[in-house]
Amino acid sequence: MPDALLVLEVDGSIESANRAALELLGHSRDEILELPAERVLGEGGAASVIERCGRRAGSSTRRRPS
Repeated sequence: MPDALLVLEVDGSIESANRAALELLGHSRDEILELPAERVLGEGGAASVIERCGRRAGSSTRRRPS
């Protein structure tokens, strides 16, 4: 089975999900787009993912020494 993939917005909403995620989680595409990521990933799960991604994005925008 392919890897399940969810794409989250910074507000914790689910922007998209691949077929493997839909099958694993047992939701249709329309259903999963209506669910908050916390409901799918568990309490604190979405916040943790968003926080880690935000730190990575912030670190990649820093200027490198010349």
